[in-house]
Amino acid sequence: MKDLMIDIETLGTAPGSVILSIGAVAFEAVSGEFGEEFYAAIDPQTAVGAGLTVDVSTLKWWMTQSEDARGAAFAGERPLVEVLNDFSAYVRRIDASRVWAKPPSFDLVLLEATLRICDAAIPWHYRTPRDVRTLLDMSGTTAQTGIGVAHNALDDAKSQAADVINAFHALSQRADQKPYWRCFHCEEMFTSEHAARMHFGETECSEPACQIKAGAEMSMLEALRRAEEETRKALFAMHEEGTDGWTAFRRLEGRTRENAEAAENLGYERGLRDGRNEATDMAHSERAANMEPVAWRVRVKGDDPEEWSLLPAGGGADYLHREGCECQPLYALPQTGERDDG
Repeated sequence: MKDLMIDIETLGTAPGSVILSIGAVAFEAVSGEFGEEFYAAIDPQTAVGAGLTVDVSTLKWWMTQSEDARGAAFAGERPLVEVLNDFSAYVRRIDASRVWAKPPSFDLVLLEATLRICDAAIPWHYRTPRDVRTLLDMSGTTAQTGIGVAHNALDDAKSQAADVINAFHALSQRADQKPYWRCFHCEEMFTSEHAARMHFGETECSEPACQIKAGAEMSMLEALRRAEEETRKALFAMHEEGTDGWTAFRRLEGRTRENAEAAENLGYERGLRDGRNEATDMAHSERAANMEPVAWRVRVKGDDPEEWSLLPAGGGADYLHREGCECQPLYALPQTGERDDG
């Protein structure tokens, strides 16, 4: 089995403390299946004889625990070395790729110290330890009521294994729910984070939950709406001042009636629908070489050819070299005396 849960009961919290009992259970975190168990209670006198120590405060703590817990912990008659040998053989037989404890910095560290004191090899690879508490935090789950008697090493190991199984189940459910991002401006939905970011720009939200929760809605779309509104106002202002030849205003098809009517009134509907206009043609001309774009049209490559976002010069330029993003610079032409509606 891939997973092994280990729990110990001791007479101290520091490495080198007397170990009273060892409990372990093999299990599969994904399927929820339980496998072979291990339990052994150790004669404390043999542990002290091997050089392990007793902490008085821990001994007093044991006096406050249930009679069942004390009875199991202090009833050991097996020699320490014998139990360690049987336990090591059990761990190697299971050959788990994940060895769990709550936490490894206590159960596994104290076991490793005892094995070294007894000149025994550590039966798990240093990469295999896993922390139950960390997993519970990441999955958003909590420890369950418990199986059997609290502070019985085997019962605690089973309870903690059940908690890991529950956490894995919670994480798998979250993974099955595909995240999506919704544009507050045009209501378009995206299942690809890359496509969403290309659509509405960098996020103002740094919360990880917005990236992983199913149905997360990113409020940064408001930034795009503000940028488009500012660009629209600038275009109208320049037009009213007599600067003609603007082709920076796209139709914004189907988004708002106001935008569609404005595009028609300015006479650029046909050029934008065809994806061609005088300003973008000039982008490669000598005349445009010394001009700064006043706006950019930005879209994700492969999307609807009319699905462009209009951004001001500073915002659109940020997308110029982004992979999968197509940008068109838009220029303002000086008044020529004759309007070009194409």
